[in-house]
Amino acid sequence: MLQEDREAIQKMKADFEALADLSENDFKGHTSFARKMNHYSTVYTIATRNVPKAEYPGYDVGDLLYMDFQEMLTRYLLRYKDFHLTSTNEIFLKVLSIWDHYKVLMKWNIKAFSYLSRYYIVNHSKPSLKQVALSIFLEQIFKKEAPLISGVMQEMLVKERAGEAVNEEHIQNAAELFSAMKVDGSQNIYRETFLLPYIQRTKEDYEKLLLQWMSLPTATDFLERIQSALGEEKKRARYFLYDDEKFIMSNVEESLVNSPITHRRLLKSDDGFAKMLLARQEPQLKQCYELFSRRQSGLKELSAVLLKVIQYEGEQLFQKYEAEESKFNIVEYVQEMMKLQEVYPKIKAHCFQMDFVLSKSIRDGLESVFNGCVKMESKFSGKEHEVKFSDLLACYINIVLQEDSSLTFDDEVDRIVETIAYITDRDVFLLSLQEKMAERILSPLRRFNAAKERTLVTRIRQRCGPASTTYLEGMLDDFNLSNAFHAMTVLSNRGQAPAFEVSLLVTKKGMWISKLSTADTIKIPAKIQSVLENLREAYLEGTSGRQLAWTHENASAEVLAHFPGGNQTIFLSCPQALVLFMFNTEKDTVLLKECCDAYNMTIEMLQEILPPILKARILKRKGTSKDPEMGDELSFNEAYAVKKMRLRLPPTLKKMSVIANDEVTQKANQDRRPAIDACIVKIMKSRWTITHTKLLEECTRQLSSFFYS
Repeated sequence: MLQEDREAIQKMKADFEALADLSENDFKGHTSFARKMNHYSTVYTIATRNVPKAEYPGYDVGDLLYMDFQEMLTRYLLRYKDFHLTSTNEIFLKVLSIWDHYKVLMKWNIKAFSYLSRYYIVNHSKPSLKQVALSIFLEQIFKKEAPLISGVMQEMLVKERAGEAVNEEHIQNAAELFSAMKVDGSQNIYRETFLLPYIQRTKEDYEKLLLQWMSLPTATDFLERIQSALGEEKKRARYFLYDDEKFIMSNVEESLVNSPITHRRLLKSDDGFAKMLLARQEPQLKQCYELFSRRQSGLKELSAVLLKVIQYEGEQLFQKYEAEESKFNIVEYVQEMMKLQEVYPKIKAHCFQMDFVLSKSIRDGLESVFNGCVKMESKFSGKEHEVKFSDLLACYINIVLQEDSSLTFDDEVDRIVETIAYITDRDVFLLSLQEKMAERILSPLRRFNAAKERTLVTRIRQRCGPASTTYLEGMLDDFNLSNAFHAMTVLSNRGQAPAFEVSLLVTKKGMWISKLSTADTIKIPAKIQSVLENLREAYLEGTSGRQLAWTHENASAEVLAHFPGGNQTIFLSCPQALVLFMFNTEKDTVLLKECCDAYNMTIEMLQEILPPILKARILKRKGTSKDPEMGDELSFNEAYAVKKMRLRLPPTLKKMSVIANDEVTQKANQDRRPAIDACIVKIMKSRWTITHTKLLEECTRQLSSFFYS
């Protein structure tokens, strides 16, 4: 290096020393742009001068300038090697003061030597000037005083958390100093010296606070304190320790959410989350979710309590409505149950933000409730039975479809369909629904509204799939096709119109209930039989392979009766009408044996169909036993009074029991076997090889829309 360059560097160093001496005055008036450019020009001139290497053997001029940069900053910090101070606060403030001044000098020197960054540092892969400057401060000052600075800073943050007045600027400057010292792998110094001890101390503080909050009168107050503390801690971390906000808050949340105190106060206490759910306190439920959703483990604990509460509500309803069958209120019970599937999805949307974990708990809980049983004492046997909710829901639907009001029908269908989605034994439920539909169509006492029926079946199809409503849609199609046949018009066109009206209901074999699949043995009068044969010929005309079999036992009749007190139209079953036809002759009395012989009826059938006629006082029975016997005598009641123009007689006085029919369950089990076999074949043809466990899981998944495997 030339002599004039050495002199220029020495002058520059002396000028830098003079500048450092003015640190107490914050360098006022001595950091002009002209002065800074003089230093830059000196470095630039030396670095670009074309000097033979013989002038500085073994060294590059860049090396010398790079070392001069380090020397100037090191010599400044050596002034403060020993503070000779005893107070920790004084040392803390002194270090912050040195750091403030050092930042100015560091920036000044980096600008002055910035030409080195353009060629020397890049070509020689050296640390940047800023890294070198920070490393010098780290080695000369920070490593020695880091524990003290950390301790003072923690004390100030703890005081600030407690609400005491502190100098926030000092905390920010100390945080900035720690953040700046993350160079040359010194991240561990920051973590080990300040961050981890601060987090540990914060956890201990919150454990003490949780113990204090345990004495609060309600769980809601406890919850609000935790939420307030988390909000304040987040602001504190963002204001003072922005870079580590997420890490700090993660540890604080874990400490508060996973604390046994929090679980005991909010999840296990009498006025905690469970009571909030039962009382439908949406603001508090939302706060609980916001708290526990911060940690996955907290969310699992919350979902477990949610599941238990739903199951508890279901059990309470089961116990509330346990009664003898005749006293059981199906409508009230089912409506109370359906409120659960209305309330909890709303809570899920309003309070739980449709969270997946809690949504699964709600679904599992509702499935558990809607597939439970209510204990009921049979009105026939007196024994206690467990009746599934699906059977009661089918009875409830039967009641809804026969009501006159259509204003709320669509809303009621929505509620029913949403409830069906939680029933796992769906095939058993649909079979019960099928039986109820057949009863509404066939029974003269039932009201059948095809539009309402179609609406319900369509909604079930949309929710559960087309395969679930095949039989129900087939029954409705049969009903509509039969009505479109217009039996009287067809017979009139053929010149075979009878003296009485007749209508036809054609049911496909296997589509309807089992008792319609086989022809009965009842014989009907020849006059009616001839009309039916003509109707059979008209219906089968132009077809091949189609057969019709009459089931008179399931038929109904509309009879115009002439009584001494006036005329009356009676709606009743076909076997009941046949019994009344016996009195169209001049006979005053008829033996039951004569009815059996004339129409090929059994005494068991007569024992079932006669009580409604006898109860209406149309006929009188003369016999010794409680139930009708073959030798009993029937006679017309001369004193029968016509009170109404129309009279509807039930097919029997035996009331249908809501207790599950074993025949439905057996049929469901029979229908499941081919479905399971077909599913297994389908899976094996696509997979070829699969473990037994995986096969069970796949079968369950594919068949879950039909029934619970």
